[in-house]
Amino acid sequence: MRQVIKRGGGRQRFSPGKIRRSIRRVARDAKASPQTRRKLREIAKEVIAKFKERKLIRSIEIKKAVVNRLNRQSKAAASAWKRYEKKKAKETKKK
Repeated sequence: MRQVIKRGGGRQRFSPGKIRRSIRRVARDAKASPQTRRKLREIAKEVIAKFKERKLIRSIEIKKAVVNRLNRQSKAAASAWKRYEKKKAKETKKK
């Protein structure tokens, strides 16, 4: 079973669906065209495939893989991802 090591050291099962959902959300927030949305879906597939054979994956590795690919494909989508990450970090700190 593949596991993701979270920032705080906790572990959880690797979920390809989370990557796909995050990228769909980014595409929507960036108001990406249908063509760009297709390219972004390919990014999700690439990232999931990259970690397919690994048993342990650090969450920061997933984040870097996604952001690097987004930067090459769509600056607007990369910016939307970074805004999403900042918002998520603030919500986590409030808890």
